[in-house]
Amino acid sequence: MSEKWWRGFLKRNPAISLRASQNFGQVTTLVKRTTIEAFYRQLLEAMTENQFGSLLEKPHLIFNADESRFEFDAINKIVAAAKDMKHVPRISKGQHEKVTVLARTAAAGNSLPPMFIYKSPIGRIPNGVQEGAPPGTLFTAKKSG
Repeated sequence: MSEKWWRGFLKRNPAISLRASQNFGQVTTLVKRTTIEAFYRQLLEAMTENQFGSLLEKPHLIFNADESRFEFDAINKIVAAAKDMKHVPRISKGQHEKVTVLARTAAAGNSLPPMFIYKSPIGRIPNGVQEGAPPGTLFTAKKSG
């Protein structure tokens, strides 16, 4: 489509604007409410009936971990979207350099240093990434990333 066509299209459709999109991975499944309820029932059971006694009384032993993937994609894709949309998603095809970061924090407020996982066919961590990292930060490289 030509630039002239786009300008005419946008003029005829004032509710649409060209916006920078944001990367989102493809959503492959949806979680049902019953699945979430079952998870929390099992979580409560595991926290109260285990070898350490009730963990509800020991928040320093309860950790939450979150894994986030960041893409190093220098190209901003421009897409047509409704003007009132706050976030404009773009499906990533997984062809860009990525790093996965694992963060872990205890219910008591203390945290463990982060872990960075790089994709490398030979398991090599990129040069210089460890400089300036907090003490105890873990770095690894996996074939799958």
